[in-house]
Amino acid sequence: MSQVIQDLMVTGWCVCTPYLVTDAPFDLIAVSPDMMRLIRIRVGYGIADTTPYADAYAIYNPADKSVHYVSAAQVQPTDRCVGLDTHITAMNSKIEAAIVA
Repeated sequence: MSQVIQDLMVTGWCVCTPYLVTDAPFDLIAVSPDMMRLIRIRVGYGIADTTPYADAYAIYNPADKSVHYVSAAQVQPTDRCVGLDTHITAMNSKIEAAIVA
């Protein structure tokens, strides 16, 4: 979680957690640098469970210590998880590109 927060903040995004983290179907809310967009993000360590409430998935890759983002639009409704091995072609290192795609 801290690696994703750091990655977002370095690129200018503000980050906050949902009020009731244990009940929320996503882990973070990212606010764009221009304060015009809110993105609900599900965070995973190599893999993350899917949820219909997330706008994007942030997957931390422990092998190279990088964070990759996948837009929820690129995830099939039948998928139960998003991971580095199953969505590597959809991965992008910048959240803007993942959301726009």
